[in-house]
Amino acid sequence: MILRLFTIVCLALLVMQNAYAITLNATVSNGSLRLDNATLHSGSDVWELTTPIIVSGLYPTKKWLPSFVSHPQTTITLTGPNSENVTLPFEISAVSFNTANTPTTQHQIEMNTGLPPCTYTAVISTQFIVGGSGSPHCVNTEELHIAAATVPFYFVNPIFKLIPSDVNTAFTGKSGGTFIGSTMLNIKYYFTTSQGILTYRVLKHEFTIQLDHTPEYLTDVQIVPAALNIIPTYNTSDKTAFGFDFFSIIANGYFTSEAGLKLRFDENYDYKLTHETDMTKHINYYITCLSCSDTDIVSNGVMTNVVKGKSGIVKVSVTSAQAQISFQLKVGYTEQPYADLQTGQYSGSFVVIFEVDL
Repeated sequence: MILRLFTIVCLALLVMQNAYAITLNATVSNGSLRLDNATLHSGSDVWELTTPIIVSGLYPTKKWLPSFVSHPQTTITLTGPNSENVTLPFEISAVSFNTANTPTTQHQIEMNTGLPPCTYTAVISTQFIVGGSGSPHCVNTEELHIAAATVPFYFVNPIFKLIPSDVNTAFTGKSGGTFIGSTMLNIKYYFTTSQGILTYRVLKHEFTIQLDHTPEYLTDVQIVPAALNIIPTYNTSDKTAFGFDFFSIIANGYFTSEAGLKLRFDENYDYKLTHETDMTKHINYYITCLSCSDTDIVSNGVMTNVVKGKSGIVKVSVTSAQAQISFQLKVGYTEQPYADLQTGQYSGSFVVIFEVDL
């Protein structure tokens, strides 16, 4: 009994000196979470890391037992630009042991580990999964036997609980940039040595989350009215006509003082209205925006040199974080001589591309 106890303690202390790092890569953008190297394991919030931990140097054995080490930590803190912290609800809930092509059979437990069976166990192809949300230290419900002594498994994949809505809420109002945090993942299994002695190993891995946060996003743009009906105003004294109207624009999403809204106009477009029957008759129009970085965008049918020098881009800024930007575009034409006009309807269109100004 003394020899057996000494073997267990000695091996555990020896392997705990080695620590390896694994990383979950994620992105929060447009109000949604994307995990680049994890897939849903069950439900909508339990994930399995798809980048496996490659293990080596394991002792050959004929009998072994997957185990789950309880991880009491239920949150993880990520640190971003300017030491800004974000704390996320996070729980390592299970571990998947992958035996690859090693022929493995399941048998009734003979090993006396003193640990209860895990609340969650599963076998998926060559994966043996043990754990359970909130589970204490536990073991697989069956021993795993190998005909000829060999390493028991080759890969390990952690399974964790991370609720997307919790992540989105935690990052609301936070700066953009990369946030990083880590916790320790302990992987444990029992096995019998060639002398028939029961022992165990604990493999320690640093589990890192690296999350790129893009806080600003654009969900939709509302334009009212969908089309302007510019009613001309007549100057009977000068025998001219002019007219204008406004597009009211509401951009929804999330904007900050560092990133507002960007409007992109076509630099080489002819901004003119064309008569409904006589295509040779045109009225050049203008576009202005009092809320934009450049008020005059188009003048007399042509983009202004200032805006053209900025690749047709004007910007609408905000002074603080907000979920909506409201402004107007004024579209009209200056006084046109009666002699240049023809009775009838003139129409035209132009395209504006709305983007977040990152």
